[in-house]
Amino acid sequence: MCALKFDAFFCAGFTLQFLVLVDGSPVAEKIITIVAMPVTLVVLVLAAVAVRQEVRAGVYAWLAVLVAGMAYFLFKLVRIYQESSRYETAKSKPAPSPARPPRNARG
Repeated sequence: MCALKFDAFFCAGFTLQFLVLVDGSPVAEKIITIVAMPVTLVVLVLAAVAVRQEVRAGVYAWLAVLVAGMAYFLFKLVRIYQESSRYETAKSKPAPSPARPPRNARG
């Protein structure tokens, strides 16, 4: 059950951040990403039922979906770093730090 909770948090967080941060993605890709979120939540609920009731076929199906989800995540990461111009806003940048006054300055 802990893995399900982590998976739900991670999938929802990644999908929302990807939708908010990436401006230049094609329309079809954006639609697929939007549709994937409710589908993912339904699959996670079905996986929770399968794990609670110890249905082997359901657990194996959930593991297959996890592998597919990892492949999708890796695909998105590779795509972000290969097409740098389109996904420039999704790359992390260091936060600017405030300028420090000189040590010998009196204020």
